[in-house]
Amino acid sequence: MNIKRLIFLFILVLFISSCAPLSTEGEEEECPYTLQITIEDDTYDLTKGNYKCTFRDGFTKSVEMTDVASPNQMAEHLVPIQAKTGEEVYFETAGSPNLTIYLWNTESRQEEIPSKEQKTFTLPTESGEYLFEVVGEWKKDTVHYVFLLELTDN
Repeated sequence: MNIKRLIFLFILVLFISSCAPLSTEGEEEECPYTLQITIEDDTYDLTKGNYKCTFRDGFTKSVEMTDVASPNQMAEHLVPIQAKTGEEVYFETAGSPNLTIYLWNTESRQEEIPSKEQKTFTLPTESGEYLFEVVGEWKKDTVHYVFLLELTDN
């Protein structure tokens, strides 16, 4: 083979490989990702709410968005998870999203709940029913999750 052909083949391979889709976070799972919580030794899948997912296939890109009921409307159809006050909640999901946790009242977001390294948070110390929204933000995707807890004293 002459040198011009080798250079041409090298450039062709380089061009084709640069057009291949890049791997995304959560490679094993596609958006909308599953988010699980673990309390004590029990694991629960959270209910997905609104999401915006970006998909790439070669040169094309598509965005899928949903608009579902608000967390307090979704809570009407959720079975509360039983837990003890003051317990730790652990999150598990694909990739490394930025997780933001919100406590809801009957009408809207009440407050943002502090988390430890985006992986855990401590449940309230008062018994009662609590509605939480978790917003997961990946590099190009955003998914909202909802869960309802019924807390009892230790």
